[in-house]
Amino acid sequence: MVRVTVRFDDDVYERLQAVAEQERRSVNNAVMVLLAEALDARERRGTGGGTGSDTGR
Repeated sequence: MVRVTVRFDDDVYERLQAVAEQERRSVNNAVMVLLAEALDARERRGTGGGTGSDTGR
């Protein structure tokens, strides 16, 4: 498993904490689950092949 440092806006982190608490997970685990789900959904839509630096904004 790879370790990564990620910066979140305060409001995003608060939302992550709320999700983690609701699902009785750690914030780390909630991030891993949410990211995997988002990547799966992106691949199903057929938009998962790029390697660009799109920030989603």
